[in-house]
Amino acid sequence: MKPECEEAAKLQSEGVKIVTIDLSLMDREQKSSDFGDRCLLLTNDIGFMETFEYTLCRANCFCISPTIQFYDEKKCDIYGQCVYFEETAVGTESAKISCGINYMSLADVHSDSKDAFLTEIAKSYGAKEYIIGLEDVNGDFVWSNGKTLESDEYNLYGAGEPDVRHGNCTYAAIDTDGKAIWKTMSCSYTAPAKKYFCQKNTCDTKHYCSTEADQ
Repeated sequence: MKPECEEAAKLQSEGVKIVTIDLSLMDREQKSSDFGDRCLLLTNDIGFMETFEYTLCRANCFCISPTIQFYDEKKCDIYGQCVYFEETAVGTESAKISCGINYMSLADVHSDSKDAFLTEIAKSYGAKEYIIGLEDVNGDFVWSNGKTLESDEYNLYGAGEPDVRHGNCTYAAIDTDGKAIWKTMSCSYTAPAKKYFCQKNTCDTKHYCSTEADQ
């Protein structure tokens, strides 16, 4: 690997976003970048300035390690959410407290892409279950951000779920096909104990984050 590619890979592993620009000069063959994020790759064509402005705003939306920004690599879509997977298994109430101490809340899931993103992270740690921030409150299922889950909204509850006889809180169970299915469980500080995801907003122009926090 070329030295510049090694340095780029190192920076990316530390959460640094690299914007690269392919140059096309008159009659010369266009040079293509072979490092950096393909989703932040620009070409100096007729639409360069508009694309450049958008890309700078995109690069300024980021998460600080050890949180990971929610993104869809296939579509090159990024979202204003940072997630953190906690490997220590605890009860739902303890998970809420742990997330809250770090100014986060239990993660929500509103799309297939978010579900796939969280599930792949969990699988990379060998986890088969994880708590999410959805709970029955007086007959309504409410996300940790306070939004009520309506009957026609996205959800992954399995057959016969949600069933509050099992409890008021929710966890995702990864089946043999590698897909997540939501199930209800009791809300407790201790048992049943499961791993969990915390979530918070990204750092951007409207939400300042000190990058000195982890130093």
